[in-house]
Parts: sequence; structure tokens; C-alpha cells
Amino acid sequence: MNKTKIYVLIVILLFFAVLPQAFAKIEEYTTTIDLDYSSSKIRIGLLVSGSETGISTITLPFSFYPKTLIVYSDTRTIEHKILTIEENYLVRITHQIEPNSTEKIYLEFERISSVEEIGGSYLFGFEQKIPKNIKLFEMFIRLPEGAVLANLTDISPVSPEPTSIGSDGRRIILGWVKQNIEQEEDFRVIVAFEKATVVEEEDNSFLIAMIISLGLSFIIIPLLYYFLKKKESKIMTIGLDKEEKRIYDLILLKKETKQKTIQKELDISKARLSKLIRKLEEKGLIEKKPTGRTNLIKIKKVKGI
Repeated sequence: MNKTKIYVLIVILLFFAVLPQAFAKIEEYTTTIDLDYSSSKIRIGLLVSGSETGISTITLPFSFYPKTLIVYSDTRTIEHKILTIEENYLVRITHQIEPNSTEKIYLEFERISSVEEIGGSYLFGFEQKIPKNIKLFEMFIRLPEGAVLANLTDISPVSPEPTSIGSDGRRIILGWVKQNIEQEEDFRVIVAFEKATVVEEEDNSFLIAMIISLGLSFIIIPLLYYFLKKKESKIMTIGLDKEEKRIYDLILLKKETKQKTIQKELDISKARLSKLIRKLEEKGLIEKKPTGRTNLIKIKKVKGI
């Protein structure tokens, strides 16, 4: 961290240190994401316990900048601030909540181009920073109307495995539940889906004949294999930032390589590269093995992503 960044961080911390604050406690944290074929609408619902002063401060960590964010309760819009500290973003909310009571607070925003089309399927990746000391965390992702989970080879179209899969009659709904979260953690979700194909009953025999014909073709089989592998590779990198993806792509190209080689080829400082390598390792994408004065880095083969 250079001197300028240290100075900015100290100024921000001192600014909030001199303000009278009483931090509220988040009891429940629910994220609902509505997907379409190009973007996602995200709604976060918080059940918050008021502080003894009646004026409560809530700070939420984000792994991205929520540009169109609005914050509100059941009765009014709530003012908020978005702080940027290096690569992290904090949404700071100050709201009046009666002591010893709870209130629902909502955050809504939209992410454009958060869904990527690859070979007829659509990929969505989302990384959520969960605050510490949460009793209940829930996430629900609703696929677009008429969409189904993609049919992929060898890997699951959803990672991690959802706690529940249901429907509201129009959309497939995926759900995850975590309880009693003691430390802040990253929750990374990847979903592959596609438009459902509707085939009239009288066309079934023709469709079966076409599938058999294509399956026996020596030209089509290698092409199908290529596109499926390309799709699976894209799934692995959904949700990574630019630097993480550059490092992952270089390791993927070389199969395995030394950490100091990555540092030299991508012109990244030793400390910065160590931090990014640790992030990729925590996300289960790579593994490292000490060798001499450096590490040998290679792609980690993980079943089901």
C-alpha cells in the first residue's frame, strides 16, 4: 500500500471515528436476484435490531460498486454512502430504529451485463460478502421465465449445490441457506441456464432422427466437445476481477508455472501477486506447492466446479 492510499484510509477512518455512532445488529440477511438474459436485479432485505440510542449505523461490505443503489424501509427512503477503500466497497447506512426493536431495511440495484451468453447457454456469477455475526443468511436466484438449468457434461450447472430448487409457476427458483455466521465471508454463486426448447409432439420422430444423425457425425462430435469445454472454462472465471482472470488464464495456458514467472510476465509486484494467488486458492481454482524460493502454481481440478 503506497503513502497516498494509507493517507486516504486514515482520513476516512478518522472522519467516522469522530461521529457519534451506534452500530445496529443485522439479525437476518436475504438476497433475492431476478435474472434475465442480459442483466440481474438484486434486492437485499435486512432484519436489523436497533441500538440503545435509537440512531443506528449499518455497514455492509461489497465486492463490486452498486451504481444504481437505493435504500429504503417500509415507510421511507434512507440516505446512504458508498465508500471505496482500495478494491473494497462499503455501503454505510444511518437510520433511526427504536431501541430494543427490529425493522426491515431494503437495498435494490441492477447489474447490467452480469449474464454472459456462451454457445447457446447463459452464465451468471455473483459474489456476496456476508457480514459477520449473522443468525440467518439466505440467497434466492430466480431464472428468467421459460429458462431451465443448462445440461453440461461432467459438471453441475449450479455451484455451490443449492439448499432448495423450486418454482413459482413461471420461474425456477434456486435457494441457499446458511445459519450462525460468525466471521465475514465471501459467498460465490455460479449458475448456467438456457432457454427451454418447446417441440411439438408430431415432430418428435424427426428430432430423434436428427440427434442420432448428428451424434454419429465425426465432424460434429469434436465441435460439440470444444464448445462444451469452452463453456466450462468460462464458468470457472465468472465472478473474478480483471487481475484474477489474467493470472488464472496464464496458469491455464501453461498448465503449471512458477509464481515468480507469473510475476515477471504480468509485471505485478510480489506482494500484490501473493494476495491475488491467495484469493484464487481460497476460491478453489488453483493450488500451489512450495519449490525452492517460490511456489509452483497449477489449476486445481475440482469436481462440480
